Amino acid sequence: TVLANPIDRITVGLQILSRDLGDISNNELDIDWAYGTYRWRDWFGISAGLLKVPWGFYNESRDIDLLRPWVFLPTSLYNERLRDAYSSYTGISIGGDILTDRFGSATYSIGYGEKVLSNDSTAYIMDINQENVFQNIQNKAHDLLLSKFDWETPIPGMRIGASFLTCLLDLTAETNSHQGWIENDVPPGTPIIDNSGRLSAIVLSAEYTLG
Repeated sequence: TVLANPIDRITVGLQILSRDLGDISNNELDIDWAYGTYRWRDWFGISAGLLKVPWGFYNESRDIDLLRPWVFLPTSLYNERLRDAYSSYTGISIGGDILTDRFGSATYSIGYGEKVLSNDSTAYIMDINQENVFQNIQNKAHDLLLSKFDWETPIPGMRIGASFLTCLLDLTAETNSHQGWIENDVPPGTPIIDNSGRLSAIVLSAEYTLG
């Protein structure tokens, strides 16, 4: 991870990720995120690039162990097999921190962009190709809108939050040279999957830390 402040109020950074999780990645190097941020005020800034997905409390800081109380994050929300799908997106966002003496503090962000996944980049797409009968698989989430609001309440150790995303999801794939296609006279390269639809999801979070 590299972070720098080349000019006042401007931060740029990127993270290179390498992992070996069963049949995932095999120590390949990937750009996990890379973006620049201009912070005009504490309560307003703008970011652009390969941005982190604001998902739950910890998706944006999942690699910073000191910011969370567990060794492993809950896999129901932070599934490592789906990390490529939920780690980052290409786009632009605005956000900031709102600080008050009486009502605690809040952090918000609103982002817009797209996410393109292929069969060689994520286990999420590979799951539909377990029998190795497809090629040129692509899953594109466009018209992607993301928002997040976290509130550190006046009660010490208590915070609540909400994350929301919605997008148009396009899934395409072609036949390969699998024996099943050959036996049915389906040539390689035939479009076989072309699905489109809207995906929406919301995460509501609450956490109380004692001591």
